[in-house]
Amino acid sequence: MERGGDVDDQLGVLLDLLAAISHDLRNPLGTITVAASALTKSGEERTRDHAQRIQRQASRMTKLIDDLVDFASVQAGRVTLRCAPHPVSALLAATHDVFSPIAQERGVELVIEASDSLPSIDCDGKRAVQALGSLVAAALKVTVPGGRIAIGARCRDRVELFVRDGGPGGGTPRGLAIARCLVEAHGGLLWTEGTPLGETTVFVCL
Repeated sequence: MERGGDVDDQLGVLLDLLAAISHDLRNPLGTITVAASALTKSGEERTRDHAQRIQRQASRMTKLIDDLVDFASVQAGRVTLRCAPHPVSALLAATHDVFSPIAQERGVELVIEASDSLPSIDCDGKRAVQALGSLVAAALKVTVPGGRIAIGARCRDRVELFVRDGGPGGGTPRGLAIARCLVEAHGGLLWTEGTPLGETTVFVCL
Protein backbone atom coordinates (compact mmCIF):
# COMPACT_ATOMS: atom_id res chain seq x y z
CA MET A 1 0.00 0.00 0.00
CA GLU A 2 2.90 2.31 0.71
CA ARG A 3 4.15 1.98 -2.84
CA GLY A 4 0.68 2.78 -4.16
CA GLY A 5 0.67 5.92 -2.05
CA ASP A 6 4.05 6.94 -3.41
CA VAL A 7 2.83 6.47 -6.97
CA ASP A 8 -0.28 8.55 -6.27
CA ASP A 9 1.88 11.29 -4.77
CA GLN A 10 4.15 11.27 -7.82
CA LEU A 11 1.18 11.45 -10.18
CA GLY A 12 -0.21 14.33 -8.16
CA VAL A 13 3.06 16.24 -8.39
CA LEU A 14 3.23 15.53 -12.14
CA LEU A 15 -0.31 16.74 -12.64
CA ASP A 16 0.34 19.95 -10.71
CA LEU A 17 3.49 20.53 -12.77
CA LEU A 18 1.64 19.97 -16.04
CA ALA A 19 -1.12 22.31 -14.94
CA ALA A 20 1.43 25.05 -14.22
CA ILE A 21 3.23 24.49 -17.53
CA SER A 22 -0.02 24.47 -19.48
CA HIS A 23 -1.01 27.77 -17.86
CA ASP A 24 2.30 29.33 -18.91
CA LEU A 25 1.94 28.02 -22.46
CA ARG A 26 -1.60 29.31 -22.89
CA ASN A 27 -0.56 32.95 -22.55
CA PRO A 28 1.69 33.08 -25.65
CA LEU A 29 -0.77 30.85 -27.52
CA GLY A 30 -3.53 33.32 -26.71
CA THR A 31 -1.42 36.19 -28.07
CA ILE A 32 -0.71 34.21 -31.26
CA THR A 33 -4.40 33.43 -31.71
CA VAL A 34 -5.49 37.05 -31.23
CA ALA A 35 -2.83 38.30 -33.68
CA ALA A 36 -3.80 35.67 -36.24
CA SER A 37 -7.46 36.61 -35.84
CA ALA A 38 -6.61 40.23 -36.64
CA LEU A 39 -4.69 39.15 -39.74
CA THR A 40 -7.68 37.17 -41.05
CA LYS A 41 -9.38 40.53 -41.59
CA SER A 42 -6.63 41.59 -43.98
CA GLY A 43 -7.61 42.45 -47.51
CA GLU A 44 -4.92 40.19 -48.94
CA GLU A 45 -6.07 36.63 -49.58
CA ARG A 46 -2.59 35.17 -49.05
CA THR A 47 -2.29 36.87 -45.65
CA ARG A 48 -5.72 35.57 -44.62
CA ASP A 49 -4.79 32.03 -45.63
CA HIS A 50 -1.59 32.14 -43.60
CA ALA A 51 -3.42 33.62 -40.62
CA GLN A 52 -6.07 30.91 -40.72
CA ARG A 53 -3.35 28.28 -40.82
CA ILE A 54 -1.72 29.86 -37.76
CA GLN A 55 -5.07 29.80 -35.97
CA ARG A 56 -5.57 26.11 -36.74
CA GLN A 57 -2.09 25.20 -35.53
CA ALA A 58 -2.49 27.28 -32.36
CA SER A 59 -5.79 25.52 -31.68
CA ARG A 60 -4.07 22.19 -32.25
CA MET A 61 -1.32 23.10 -29.80
CA THR A 62 -3.94 24.05 -27.23
CA LYS A 63 -5.62 20.69 -27.74
CA LEU A 64 -2.30 18.86 -27.31
CA ILE A 65 -1.79 20.65 -24.00
CA ASP A 66 -5.32 19.76 -22.89
CA ASP A 67 -4.78 16.12 -23.88
CA LEU A 68 -1.55 15.90 -21.91
CA VAL A 69 -3.13 17.37 -18.77
CA ASP A 70 -6.18 15.14 -19.15
CA PHE A 71 -3.98 12.07 -19.59
CA ALA A 72 -2.23 12.82 -16.30
CA SER A 73 -5.58 13.59 -14.64
CA VAL A 74 -7.01 10.21 -15.64
CA GLN A 75 -3.89 8.46 -14.39
CA ALA A 76 -4.19 10.29 -11.08
CA GLY A 77 -7.90 9.52 -10.80
CA ARG A 78 -8.89 13.18 -10.91
CA VAL A 79 -11.26 13.10 -13.90
CA THR A 80 -14.99 13.29 -13.22
CA LEU A 81 -17.17 12.12 -16.09
CA ARG A 82 -20.51 13.79 -16.77
CA CYS A 83 -22.34 11.02 -18.59
CA ALA A 84 -25.63 11.45 -20.41
CA PRO A 85 -27.23 9.99 -23.57
CA HIS A 86 -25.60 11.37 -26.72
CA PRO A 87 -26.58 10.64 -30.35
CA VAL A 88 -23.73 8.86 -32.12
CA SER A 89 -24.17 11.13 -35.13
CA ALA A 90 -23.53 14.19 -32.95
CA LEU A 91 -20.28 12.75 -31.54
CA LEU A 92 -19.02 11.86 -35.01
CA ALA A 93 -20.04 15.23 -36.48
CA ALA A 94 -18.31 17.13 -33.67
CA THR A 95 -15.09 15.18 -34.25
CA HIS A 96 -15.32 15.68 -38.00
CA ASP A 97 -15.88 19.44 -37.63
CA VAL A 98 -12.69 19.81 -35.58
CA PHE A 99 -10.39 17.86 -37.89
CA SER A 100 -11.88 18.44 -41.33
CA PRO A 101 -9.90 21.68 -41.96
CA ILE A 102 -6.65 20.00 -40.87
CA ALA A 103 -7.31 16.98 -43.06
CA GLN A 104 -8.14 19.19 -46.04
CA GLU A 105 -4.94 21.16 -45.51
CA ARG A 106 -2.96 17.90 -45.62
CA GLY A 107 -4.77 16.60 -48.68
CA VAL A 108 -6.49 13.80 -46.75
CA GLU A 109 -10.15 12.88 -47.15
CA LEU A 110 -11.99 12.67 -43.82
CA VAL A 111 -15.41 11.02 -44.00
CA ILE A 112 -18.13 9.81 -41.67
CA GLU A 113 -19.40 6.23 -42.00
CA ALA A 114 -22.43 5.54 -39.85
CA SER A 115 -26.12 4.78 -40.05
CA ASP A 116 -28.58 7.43 -38.88
CA SER A 117 -30.53 4.73 -37.01
CA LEU A 118 -27.85 4.00 -34.41
CA PRO A 119 -29.02 4.37 -30.79
CA SER A 120 -27.64 7.00 -28.44
CA ILE A 121 -24.82 6.05 -26.09
CA ASP A 122 -24.37 7.02 -22.45
CA CYS A 123 -21.07 8.88 -22.13
CA ASP A 124 -19.35 12.15 -21.35
CA GLY A 125 -19.76 13.79 -24.73
CA LYS A 126 -16.73 16.06 -24.42
CA ARG A 127 -14.48 13.17 -23.39
CA ALA A 128 -15.84 10.86 -26.09
CA VAL A 129 -15.10 13.44 -28.79
CA GLN A 130 -11.68 13.98 -27.23
CA ALA A 131 -10.94 10.24 -27.42
CA LEU A 132 -12.03 10.05 -31.06
CA GLY A 133 -10.09 13.22 -31.80
CA SER A 134 -6.89 11.71 -30.38
CA LEU A 135 -7.33 8.76 -32.74
CA VAL A 136 -8.02 10.98 -35.74
CA ALA A 137 -4.97 13.13 -34.96
CA ALA A 138 -2.87 9.98 -34.73
CA ALA A 139 -4.29 8.70 -38.03
CA LEU A 140 -3.47 11.97 -39.77
CA LYS A 141 0.19 11.47 -38.90
CA VAL A 142 0.39 8.17 -40.80
CA THR A 143 -1.92 8.98 -43.72
CA VAL A 144 -0.25 10.32 -46.86
CA PRO A 145 -1.77 13.06 -49.04
CA GLY A 146 -4.51 11.57 -51.17
CA GLY A 147 -5.32 9.08 -48.41
CA ARG A 148 -8.58 8.57 -46.59
CA ILE A 149 -9.63 8.43 -42.94
CA ALA A 150 -13.07 7.29 -41.86
CA ILE A 151 -14.71 7.97 -38.51
CA GLY A 152 -17.86 6.03 -37.88
CA ALA A 153 -19.85 3.57 -35.83
CA ARG A 154 -21.43 0.17 -36.05
CA CYS A 155 -23.86 -1.66 -33.77
CA ARG A 156 -23.34 -5.24 -32.65
CA ASP A 157 -24.13 -6.11 -29.03
CA ARG A 158 -23.20 -2.50 -28.28
CA VAL A 159 -22.40 0.57 -30.33
CA GLU A 160 -18.77 0.58 -31.45
CA LEU A 161 -17.17 3.81 -32.61
CA PHE A 162 -14.15 3.60 -34.89
CA VAL A 163 -11.41 5.45 -36.74
CA ARG A 164 -10.00 3.77 -39.85
CA ASP A 165 -6.88 4.78 -41.78
CA GLY A 166 -4.59 3.28 -44.40
CA GLY A 167 -1.37 3.69 -42.45
CA PRO A 168 0.71 1.11 -40.59
CA GLY A 169 -0.23 0.56 -36.97
CA GLY A 170 -3.11 3.03 -36.69
CA GLY A 171 -1.35 6.09 -35.41
CA THR A 172 1.00 7.11 -32.63
CA PRO A 173 1.42 5.67 -29.12
CA ARG A 174 0.54 9.06 -27.58
CA GLY A 175 -2.77 9.28 -29.41
CA LEU A 176 -3.69 5.71 -28.56
CA ALA A 177 -2.67 6.11 -24.91
CA ILE A 178 -4.80 9.22 -24.39
CA ALA A 179 -7.79 7.65 -26.11
CA ARG A 180 -7.39 4.41 -24.13
CA CYS A 181 -7.29 6.29 -20.82
CA LEU A 182 -10.45 8.24 -21.63
CA VAL A 183 -12.25 5.13 -22.87
CA GLU A 184 -11.24 3.04 -19.85
CA ALA A 185 -12.38 5.88 -17.56
CA HIS A 186 -15.84 5.18 -19.01
CA GLY A 187 -15.42 1.47 -18.27
CA GLY A 188 -15.11 0.84 -22.00
CA LEU A 189 -12.73 -0.95 -24.32
CA LEU A 190 -10.34 0.09 -27.09
CA TRP A 191 -8.84 -2.34 -29.59
CA THR A 192 -7.19 -2.37 -33.01
CA GLU A 193 -7.97 -4.49 -36.07
CA GLY A 194 -6.03 -4.71 -39.33
CA THR A 195 -7.00 -5.90 -42.81
CA PRO A 196 -5.08 -7.60 -45.65
CA LEU A 197 -5.41 -4.30 -47.55
CA GLY A 198 -3.19 -2.59 -45.00
CA GLU A 199 -6.00 -0.61 -43.38
CA THR A 200 -6.01 -0.21 -39.61
CA THR A 201 -9.16 0.37 -37.61
CA VAL A 202 -9.21 1.40 -33.96
CA PHE A 203 -12.51 0.56 -32.25
CA VAL A 204 -13.95 2.22 -29.15
CA CYS A 205 -16.78 0.74 -27.10
CA LEU A 206 -17.97 3.02 -24.29
